[in-house]
Amino acid sequence: MDKLELKRRISMKAFETFEATLEMHRATQQDMADDTLDAENDANEMADDSNKLETLDDIEQLAEIMDAREDERLQLGKLIPVLHEEVTIGSVVITNERNFFTGGSVAPFEVDGVDYLGISPEAPIYKVLEGKKAGDTVEFREVMYEIKEVF
Repeated sequence: MDKLELKRRISMKAFETFEATLEMHRATQQDMADDTLDAENDANEMADDSNKLETLDDIEQLAEIMDAREDERLQLGKLIPVLHEEVTIGSVVITNERNFFTGGSVAPFEVDGVDYLGISPEAPIYKVLEGKKAGDTVEFREVMYEIKEVF
């Protein structure tokens, strides 16, 4: 399989993994909202207003996170697989330690038996990898990464 086709598969799997994680977050947010409504309707369960305010704060924080994740999902969905010679947004980076997809924060996923981790352009490790090419070495959190391939 050529690198462009592999990159398409990696990009697709990253998006699918991101979507699944996002759906879990949506369900958690909905569960929290439902629990808050149930507690409000049952004065015995929510006698303490401070608990209610704390729960509402948690829901609001999760909503802000969800908004940011939705933006990231849109950006991830817009990536067009093209081959890169240096690390940029949308690159696949193969190193001696770990393999990355630089399209967004994505939980570890597997394509053809190889593990990848999605990293956001805002991630500190992305800042270290950005602009690097195959053969370059970078250090991040006391780990040396030898970049074997970028595409």
